[in-house]
Amino acid sequence: MNWLLFFFYVYPIKFVGIPLTTRLIFSIIGFGQLVLRRRLSKDFFSVLSGLVPIAIISVVSGVLNRTFDFHFLFYAISHIAIFCSGYFVLSLLPIRRNEDSSSNVIRHIVISICIQTVLTLFMNMWGELGEMVSGFIVRNETEMVVSERANRFIGFGTSFFGAGAVSGLGLILIVYLYLSNNRYNIFWSVFAYIAVLIVGIMLARTTLVGMLVSLMYLFCWHRKNIHLTKRKIKWILLFIGFLVLMLIIVFNYIDPQILIWAFELFFNWFEYGEITSDSTEQLQGMYIWPDSLSTYLIGDGLYNLSDGYYMGTDVGYLRLLYYGGIPIIAAFFFYPIWIIYKTMKLGISPTLSNLLLIIFFYVLLLNIKGLIDLNFVFILIYMIIYYQKRLQMQHYNQAVSTQFRAMN
Repeated sequence: MNWLLFFFYVYPIKFVGIPLTTRLIFSIIGFGQLVLRRRLSKDFFSVLSGLVPIAIISVVSGVLNRTFDFHFLFYAISHIAIFCSGYFVLSLLPIRRNEDSSSNVIRHIVISICIQTVLTLFMNMWGELGEMVSGFIVRNETEMVVSERANRFIGFGTSFFGAGAVSGLGLILIVYLYLSNNRYNIFWSVFAYIAVLIVGIMLARTTLVGMLVSLMYLFCWHRKNIHLTKRKIKWILLFIGFLVLMLIIVFNYIDPQILIWAFELFFNWFEYGEITSDSTEQLQGMYIWPDSLSTYLIGDGLYNLSDGYYMGTDVGYLRLLYYGGIPIIAAFFFYPIWIIYKTMKLGISPTLSNLLLIIFFYVLLLNIKGLIDLNFVFILIYMIIYYQKRLQMQHYNQAVSTQFRAMN
């Protein structure tokens, strides 16, 4: 049951006949739980104060530019909903004071991404199954057009850049779980990694960014530890072997049109000696810089136009810049930094701290391509750590109280 809730939290899906996404439904339930449980400390909610700068700058930019486009005000509100949704999901997860609850949460996120990987593969390999499953969910027009062209995979309620970003996140988390715990089976770790990698690339080539970050993470993890170095070597050797085997299978059974699109970077590298694709060339053309000082200071107060992106750019940093100037860029990235800071302040291991920083670094890289955040992961880890520390404190207070009564 828990893995199903996590799946619909990680992938907010809108089913036919239901006006709300699964994550929004969870947020309504979570909000009700928070209202009923009035004993929660105000410090628990203080993490949401990181959204205040975003909301203020959004209103100021919209008013001063007289566009009254308050896109990032609603963005801040949506993250309050994500907070409530995360609370509901974690309320059903057993939390023990002596257990590594953060790894348990991360494991559930990885399982969710693996389920999406399997569903995506089946949906795109067997057309009838894909059509049947897709009939239960609401898909946008772009997904319908791409699905008809059959030049890339479309996931179950996820696609394009966002799907690739989450798949890349899965690769980072798989590496973390393997290296942070000796009990994790190397075979399943590598198999899950390669499955998420290959299917993720066929969803969106953005997954390759996650691969690069995760491998960097693997190589940099406790470089002087001999035991971990041996585990890394075993993982890498098995990774190479599995990758070759999986690629042979993929190139024999997957539609060549999809493969040409998915591995275009590598085909161009082998053929022309350049790591380029249509996507990278389009991205270069989207780097359109403002020529007005006021745009850098308060933005133009516009996020989207009726016929597409404002200024025709999909670059994350530039979309922020054109909307609310440098202030909204600072506010947008301040929020995840604030969550990470609040989580570290609770007292977490250096290993978990490094993971949070690696994910944030990954987000910074992703925004070179498009606007995205992974705050739904940060907020879950913050909550689980908060509650585990609270349980430990309650146990300590009970032990002290018992000892005090025994002395008297």
